[in-house]
Formats: sequence, C-alpha cells, structure tokens
Amino acid sequence: METITSNTKNLECPITRESAKKALWHILLYIGEDPDREGLKGTPDRILRMWKEIFRGYKAAEKPKITTFSNDVIGNFAPSDAFEAIRQNVGLTINQHQSMTTVYHELLHQKASKYVALKDHYQGDYKRTAMESMNEFVARVQYPDFLKRFGGKVRDAEVMIKYGRGYEDWESRIFAFIGKANLKNTDVAQDFEIALTTKKYSSMDKELYEFFKSNVKNEKQFKESMDDVLKAFERGTNWEYYLDKWFR
Repeated sequence: METITSNTKNLECPITRESAKKALWHILLYIGEDPDREGLKGTPDRILRMWKEIFRGYKAAEKPKITTFSNDVIGNFAPSDAFEAIRQNVGLTINQHQSMTTVYHELLHQKASKYVALKDHYQGDYKRTAMESMNEFVARVQYPDFLKRFGGKVRDAEVMIKYGRGYEDWESRIFAFIGKANLKNTDVAQDFEIALTTKKYSSMDKELYEFFKSNVKNEKQFKESMDDVLKAFERGTNWEYYLDKWFR
C-alpha cells in the first residue's frame, strides 16, 4: 500500500492512500452528494491521481518529462504554458492547443453520469474504443468554444480537428465517415456528448455502431455484424473500402 508521510509535524500517523480516499468520500457526502452512485464511485481515486500529477514537482525524483520538438513553432504539452499564453493574450502553439484539448477531454469524462471502468483496447471488446473515440471527437469539435470561455484566441483552434494527437486513427475514420455522410461536425458532437453524459459508457459501442448504421447511404451493403464494423473501425487499415461500400 502506498504511504505518504505528512509534512505536518502534529500528525503522528502516516497518511495512506486509502485514508485520503475515504476523506474525499466524506467530503462528497458533506456537500450532499452520494459518493457511491455510479458516476462518482471512482471520483476520490481520480482526484488523488490528479493531485499526484499536479503536485509531483514536490518530489525531485518525479520531475516531469517535457516532450519537445525541433520545430521552433511547437512548444511543449504543459497546460500551464497554454494558460500563460492565454493570460498574455497571445496565440497558442499546436502543442498548447493539444494540452488544452486534453484538459477538455478529461473534463468531459467528469461529466459522465454513468461512468464505469472499461477493458483496455484491442481485447475484442470495443466499448472502450468507442467511448474514447466519441469523447475525443467531442473534445476536438467543441474545443474552440471551450477555449473561448478562458478568453483564449480561437482563430486557429480548429487546427485540433485535423492535427489532434488523441486517438488519431479512430478520429480520422469518424471524420471521414461524417464527410461521406454530409453531416455537420457540431451536430454529431452534440449527439455524442448527450450519449456520453446520459448513457452508460459500456453502451458506447452500440451507440457508435447505430450512428454508422443510421447514416449510411446503402443499407443493403451494411450487412456486417456490429463486431465486424467496429473491428474495421478500430483496426482496419482500409476504412475507405467500407465507406465506398456503404455510400454507393
């Protein structure tokens, strides 16, 4: 069990992760929430993980590694840099946009009312693939509005739709499908957000499949089972083949 010794001299006993989680559980109860309801069960643990990341600088051994690139136009991924750019009223770099999109992606997860832990990807279970793909799509499309709330310059925020680095292959397939179906990104994002925040995460594979099914042009060609469609979406290298087939 992870044990963290408090810096407060008056505390004689070390603080364990479990006791910290229990304290957060009580805080949720204090503010009138039900800490054991489905959407909040994992919140104490998520808060601790978030704090561990935010305050990791207090431990020299856990000094965060910053990913940089040779292109001088691209900065690093730290959200703090993005907020500083917003404070100074200057445009954000691609990586700063990426960091802010990731923040919004995680905030969307927090809005889920029926959050459940899902299996990892590539296990023949496409629930997590579908959920993360839909969540990332919403984050990218709605990101300009999210940035605007902080006073950020949004003139180039839509770059994340094309150059975002979260779940690239899956996102490119959703955007390609939407292009074939002549749908609006904003309309699809709104529908995805409603599904993500009102329905169980474990049903998102069915939601994504139904989205494809309800928007194909040639229903006769859409004969694959749900697993076959999602397998092509997740792993298929020839997604265009399916799009041509469904939209003939």
